[in-house]
Amino acid sequence: MSYRIARRSAALASLALATLLAHLALLDALAQAVPKRVPTRDRTLAMATRWVEPVPALVVEAPRPERIEAPAPLRVAPLAPLALPAPRIARPAPQPTRVLALREAVAPSEDIALAVAKANEADAALPVYATRIPSSFRFGYDMSRGMISGHGELALQITADGYEARLQGSVAGLTILDWRSQGGIDAAGFAPLRFVDQRRGRSAQAANFQRAAGKITYSGTQAEVPLPAGAQDRLSWMLQLAAIARARPERLSEGARITLFVSGAHGDADAWTFHVGARAPLDTPAGTVHAIPLAREPRKDYDTRAQVWLDPARQYLPVKARLASSREGGEALELLLEEVQTPP
Repeated sequence: MSYRIARRSAALASLALATLLAHLALLDALAQAVPKRVPTRDRTLAMATRWVEPVPALVVEAPRPERIEAPAPLRVAPLAPLALPAPRIARPAPQPTRVLALREAVAPSEDIALAVAKANEADAALPVYATRIPSSFRFGYDMSRGMISGHGELALQITADGYEARLQGSVAGLTILDWRSQGGIDAAGFAPLRFVDQRRGRSAQAANFQRAAGKITYSGTQAEVPLPAGAQDRLSWMLQLAAIARARPERLSEGARITLFVSGAHGDADAWTFHVGARAPLDTPAGTVHAIPLAREPRKDYDTRAQVWLDPARQYLPVKARLASSREGGEALELLLEEVQTPP
């Protein structure tokens, strides 16, 4: 194989040499054909110009950007509104509006929300008792408050239209206390319409029991409280206890409890629960009586402390009473039967 390659290479070399000689001969012939007057230098340039054709300029066209057609807008059919059933909202049954009374039993520093909760708890379920209204009477009492003593008088007048009760207290001939309760009588017993609290040196204050509107309003404040059945004022509650005992004497069994809703004239309304004590003898200026004590169970430090002794022999009417309020210095107002001016 090496031999064949060598022969082929020699042949190609011979061919190249022959070609070169042919070109040289051709150039010599051309040189002789050129006129003598042309300088050799110019003749060479002419020959070069004649035989070398200009190379055309390479024209490169810039690529034309392809025309991009904007896509046709996407047409989307509008969605039909989704029909959903209206939500069903459970609405609570309307409840009566409660307005917090300005209770004298609530300490100034006590949180108002806590006071509302206690008020709602107090009158959430008040009982209604059967009653038997006592007849008209007039009792005289030995009245005292701290070191001050005087005379008190409690009178009840039953009329065809209802009742009128009054408690007056005087010291040295000067009236220092005048409470009046006026109203009707219904299935729950005494039904006050107006209670007036008049004290010496102070303007009169009143509580109005608006039974048609179902609320209690006051002359000295814009507070309002609901009016439940059997509600009493600061004077009629003693008479209501007598009416309850007359209808059902067993309700005054030792250890029993009686709850009344009681309102004063200053927006101080609350449920009063009385605990019944054991019947025992009680010495009074009018003689010894066998009375049944009832005491309110205070729920707060600022509650009015109320005690009353009812005499079964006198229509269960009060023969002794004690009322104490920390708002008034803590001294108790005490009434002790002195005489029966009008027999019950």
